[in-house]
Amino acid sequence: MGRLQQQWNAHREPLSEQLAHLTMEMEDKKKNKEKILENIGSLRDKMKAMVQEASRKESAEAQLKEQVEKITKDVNRSVYTKRIIDISAKVRKQKQEIDRVLADTRTIQKEINILSGKLERTFTVVEGTAYKVRC
Repeated sequence: MGRLQQQWNAHREPLSEQLAHLTMEMEDKKKNKEKILENIGSLRDKMKAMVQEASRKESAEAQLKEQVEKITKDVNRSVYTKRIIDISAKVRKQKQEIDRVLADTRTIQKEINILSGKLERTFTVVEGTAYKVRC
């Protein structure tokens, strides 16, 4: 009985070690499987979002195509060119007018500064004279 017990233990130990090793491998594979399933889930979500965005862009493309088709085909470039030239001429005129107004403003500001200086000097002289008359 003892000898059979020893033989059984000798036979059982490698098998239990192998069982423990296989159990660990199975758990590792389960963890890897769970990670892969999570990745698959996130990839599916991304795929759904991309499909929705693609359909949204396709509908936008269809709308833009409709708008392009509705636009008249007899657009004359010379008309647009003339309008651009007219607009740029108006902008130049406005810039000249703005420059003239700024120059006038600067001139008036200089005159105001000169007159303020004269006024202050005159006030100082009058104050000095009034002080001398009182004393």
